[in-house]
Amino acid sequence: MKRAGILLANVIWIASCFSGWLLFRLASLFPGKIQENVLRKILGLNQETEFGRNHNFDRIKSISDFRRLVPVGDYGSHKNYITEIMGGKENVLVGEDIQVLMPTSGSTGGVKYIPYTASLQRQFRAGISPWLFSLYLRNPRLFLGTAYWSITPAGSKQEETPSGIQVGYQSDGEYLGKTAQLVLNAVMNAPSEIGQISEMDNVFYATLLFLLRDKDLALISVWSPTFLTVLLDRFTEWGGSIVADIESGTVNLPIKGDQAVAEKLKAKTFPDPKRASEIRTRTSVSGRKMEWTLLWPKLRVISCWADGSSENYLPGLQSRFPTVSIQPKGLLSTEGIVSFPLCDEPGAVPSIRSHFYEFLEVGTSAVPKLLIELEVDGIYEVVLTTSGGLYRYRTSDLVEVVDIRRGIPRLRFVGRIGNVSDLFGEKLHEEQIIEAMSAITVRQRSRLSFWMVAPDKECSGETHYTLFIKPADPDGTDGCREIADELERSLLVNPHYKYARELGQLSSLRAVLVEEDYLRRYTEGCVQLGQRLGDVKLTFLRKEFGWTERFQEPITTESAVSSPRRCT
Repeated sequence: MKRAGILLANVIWIASCFSGWLLFRLASLFPGKIQENVLRKILGLNQETEFGRNHNFDRIKSISDFRRLVPVGDYGSHKNYITEIMGGKENVLVGEDIQVLMPTSGSTGGVKYIPYTASLQRQFRAGISPWLFSLYLRNPRLFLGTAYWSITPAGSKQEETPSGIQVGYQSDGEYLGKTAQLVLNAVMNAPSEIGQISEMDNVFYATLLFLLRDKDLALISVWSPTFLTVLLDRFTEWGGSIVADIESGTVNLPIKGDQAVAEKLKAKTFPDPKRASEIRTRTSVSGRKMEWTLLWPKLRVISCWADGSSENYLPGLQSRFPTVSIQPKGLLSTEGIVSFPLCDEPGAVPSIRSHFYEFLEVGTSAVPKLLIELEVDGIYEVVLTTSGGLYRYRTSDLVEVVDIRRGIPRLRFVGRIGNVSDLFGEKLHEEQIIEAMSAITVRQRSRLSFWMVAPDKECSGETHYTLFIKPADPDGTDGCREIADELERSLLVNPHYKYARELGQLSSLRAVLVEEDYLRRYTEGCVQLGQRLGDVKLTFLRKEFGWTERFQEPITTESAVSSPRRCT
């Protein structure tokens, strides 16, 4: 009976996505016209807003008018308007009610609040529906199983602005709208109450508990592949307790303080000795060698970030699920949806029915290009105009055009622009560091599981950058000092960095070898810095101090890697 219910819910859900898939296919025949219509609709709905009056929306009759009257901006150019919205003022950026303000910190910046309206949700669904329909069409066995969509912990109390606007969603499923979420709840194996948990360890424990309870799991949708890797690795620590909870139908969270939520979660469980026995017999002592595909025999697809810095962590995830397809998510951020995967075609297709897109060509000051003007191999920064009140909004996301098919470009996420650390005027760009490390590892034939650069300060007050590093080969630690020395020489090519070194503002770059659980420590460090779990993405350059402490006592080798200094 349960499996019949899962099948019915999946059929209803994916059938509701058919119209979105069909409309996207039809829109793909006329991408330029569709984009023009999207812009006209956004401007028409918001003509009488404060932003619309300030920028003469009533005088805009064409795309050229729009570009002439509305300058390209960023969060700073929208911030004052959003502050008014948070204070309770209406009709500021959009003419609709604000349903929720979504917080996002990106990879390196402070918290930003993005307004969400009913129209913006429809724009998201215009991209999500064709993706889901094509995904299930290509993988029909997904209809027979359940799904996990990542749940972001929001604390024990739902946050609101002083004017009463909700801040943040607790589940990725809320992007899909209330109707779709009702159906999704029937196939979701992790209760939404997990989003109410305040302690990070408890979030991981509860998530892993409910995932392991469910042998019908067919689809996993997360953001970063490292989130799933970190989650699975915790079984080594908690496996015995989790299996005992499954057997007895209990929820014993490892950290006290979320007892009220634990009681809610317990009400959604039941004793399952058979499943507990299956897990015991199909797992080894080492969580890294567990036969995860035996635990979830129906698992067919893992959807996650797969481009940019996330690409480096796909092999580790694939090794845990050698028979499971890992599908890239395309480019979807809090601000808007840019692209989504479609079947097995290269890159991701732009969600042409969602927002109005422009693209700034990297390295030029030319007028932004329209979607239909993009060229193969070009690298562009995405500029969005959405129904959430973002107008000509620079996202800092870089995409590369990998192909053009039937007039529609295929996009691949490359990274983010503008990640620069500038403590003393050294202007250290992430792109410079990536290029240098790529050349160094090729020359030295080094394989690294992880590396990251961040500023550091000694007890004496001496400031320098630290290369946090983890060789893929256990015998590769001896080369870490060489890598750090070569990186330092490469950074000195930057005249600003060299000048800061000559003035004594910075001392030479150090190297610290991180421990085996570096992904867990990185994730928890980002959350401690105020990032939402769903926003955590690995970057090669962090601008905050304190990463030596966040990685705790790194493993060091004499003369190869410097030991972290603790101030007492």
